[in-house]
Amino acid sequence: MKAALRIAQLSLSNAQQIVVEYRDSGSDSFAFKCNKGETLQIGVCEWCNQRNILRYICKCKVIKYCNESCMEKDKNFHVPKCPANADGEL
Repeated sequence: MKAALRIAQLSLSNAQQIVVEYRDSGSDSFAFKCNKGETLQIGVCEWCNQRNILRYICKCKVIKYCNESCMEKDKNFHVPKCPANADGEL
């Protein structure tokens, strides 16, 4: 059984940033920092296939990237078939 601790349960009243190490079975661990009140989404980047924080999300909300460079590199592959493109959102 794994123990879980939510950041909200910590006494971090004066903290502006927190550094977290993320470890998952079968994958590499990585550390990241986030700002107070920031919502993070961790997953696999559509372009580089690395498990990381996904900060760049397409308007279709299906495809997510770890950085702007990955999003730009995947643009030629994703945009033509993107559901948001069909709805005129892009």
